[in-house]
Amino acid sequence: MTNTMRHILPFAVSALSLLMLSSCTGEPLSGLSVETDRTAIAPEVTIENTVPATKAPVLGTSFPNGGTYALWICNGGTYEEFNERTNNIKATYASADDSWSYAYDGVTGSFTNIIVRKEEGTESTATLDLYAYSPFISGTKDLTAIAFTATDQQDLMYALENNTDTNKGKGISDPQIISYFRFHHALSLVEFRVKNKNSGSTINVSQTWIKSSADTQIYTKGSFNAVTGEVTGNTSGTVAVTVNPAKSITSTSEYTSIYMLVIPTECQGDDIIMGFVMDAVGGSDSGLNSFSVSRDDLKHGDGVTYGFQAGYRYVFNVDIDNYVHLTGVQIDREWTTLEMPEKII
Repeated sequence: MTNTMRHILPFAVSALSLLMLSSCTGEPLSGLSVETDRTAIAPEVTIENTVPATKAPVLGTSFPNGGTYALWICNGGTYEEFNERTNNIKATYASADDSWSYAYDGVTGSFTNIIVRKEEGTESTATLDLYAYSPFISGTKDLTAIAFTATDQQDLMYALENNTDTNKGKGISDPQIISYFRFHHALSLVEFRVKNKNSGSTINVSQTWIKSSADTQIYTKGSFNAVTGEVTGNTSGTVAVTVNPAKSITSTSEYTSIYMLVIPTECQGDDIIMGFVMDAVGGSDSGLNSFSVSRDDLKHGDGVTYGFQAGYRYVFNVDIDNYVHLTGVQIDREWTTLEMPEKII
């Protein structure tokens, strides 16, 4: 079994008994029978369509140190919490010992074992439905409508199993429920591969941006359905992302990658304008520089899809001399994340 498929940690949740649980040991609740009254949940998690990298919110098909996801344990057939606080549980990965810890949303302290319990009077046919999304977002009350802004640069992901019966209808009388979550990216990844063509100079890129055209909307805000993975943009304009710290690109270097996440959108017609805020140390130019991307540049391999699609990477090769030149575009599903903006968690 691979390293990423070994993250199986039962954890403990109890309605009306939150303060009785040990935050470290997950001791059994007095008077409960494992066989009939409580059930351990054992998640296994992976991430799809990601290639290995050195610095990223996700590494390969695994979570990085400090990576998070949110787990929802619901009454069968609903999004209602099965026990108190079993919705939006925060899961955090520690690479040092290859372990996960868990915390209730808005409650101080963490624990390593979670168990859901069948309350007195609950029918023996009671079932659980399990859902997950990433990263954890505190205060989430509606799993199907999580508001966010593009400048937050959060690498939103949903579990593909949210839309299947894999983790639904689980019997509460089972001693353990193993749940499988394969996370898929809900946004689009833009990679600027920049080359400095000014001999003897250094260019410091402090911001990347993409703005709407007359026919194509670039969304600054949206709503994330963490069950289906659908992202709906609702406010358009210019998305500007601070590169922190600024990326220094020397004239002796090969292409240097700078990343940003965008809300999926169809390209309808007019060119999309992209650009950088940069200062040229030792060069003749500074300030705001831009280039245009045509609809054909964003045509997918099927020949009928144009624009930014969920889970895809869009690589723009850019040469900078006294101007900014787009020299090539590549579209694929390799979610390379070498250095994402600092706000991505």
